[in-house]
Amino acid sequence: MKQMKIFLNYIILISTLVLSGCSTGMINLTPGKIPVNSSGIYTFSLRVKPSEAKIDKESIKANIVIDGETHRMVKSNLGEYIFEYEHLIPGNRASAKYYYELVYNFKTKVVKRHERKKTKLFAVKLIDRYVIQLESDRGVQGSKVAVLGRGFNPEDRIVFDDTEISTEFQSPNSISFIVPGVPANVDYNVSLRSYHNDDILIGDFRVDSSKIGISPNKISLLSGQVETLNFNIDFEAPAGGLIINVTTDIPQSVIMPEVLIPEGEKSVNVPLEGGEKGEGYIFVESSGFSLVEVPVIID
Repeated sequence: MKQMKIFLNYIILISTLVLSGCSTGMINLTPGKIPVNSSGIYTFSLRVKPSEAKIDKESIKANIVIDGETHRMVKSNLGEYIFEYEHLIPGNRASAKYYYELVYNFKTKVVKRHERKKTKLFAVKLIDRYVIQLESDRGVQGSKVAVLGRGFNPEDRIVFDDTEISTEFQSPNSISFIVPGVPANVDYNVSLRSYHNDDILIGDFRVDSSKIGISPNKISLLSGQVETLNFNIDFEAPAGGLIINVTTDIPQSVIMPEVLIPEGEKSVNVPLEGGEKGEGYIFVESSGFSLVEVPVIID
């Protein structure tokens, strides 16, 4: 009798070891947040990874239990051992809780049994405010870029890193922003900020160098003579105007005031007066613009 008991305990031990080695992976493919759609039907997906050859793979079946109700999942066309279930979530619901249940047969020479395995409890949240994409992921200062999504409102603002920039509301599905005057050739984090300061990360945006146009592009004057220079850009100057920094390596030869393109304008005319005789350059630059060098000769 004692030998029989030892033998039964041995069988149980072997069975336990075999079953513990056949654990089957279950990977939830359903995101934690899903955009709201008009039909109210949402797809839940599960990937199964049979990790033991002794599992009867043909016997694998998957269920999803949502809000306490069990539903049989079907095999997906997306790949082997991927199961799906389309579930209707009423329009008055903003979330749902669920878990998966796997049923399969496992057999060896020692034991053959029916297995049932459950995942942890998951939650899905339906969102009616989100960003789909940027119209472009790079551009020059002053260019207009659209943002597509859902749930936008007039209080929304686009944020470069942590700075709010000029934003235009167009519809609940579209807003746009003007690329600000920031240092060029840099990638910036772009986010959507709501009126209560909740930020939704959109992605990265690269600000490329723009160029300031100058006419004439070569200056030759007599001492005391005045030439009118035109500074121009490809877009309307932002609020407060666009300050253009002009320096020179012959300060005794160049006399001119500060340069500011007024708000809403694309150009400005500025006088340059010849001073002492000299030959050199004026250097023109502004934040977000590449450096322009203009040769100057004063006789």
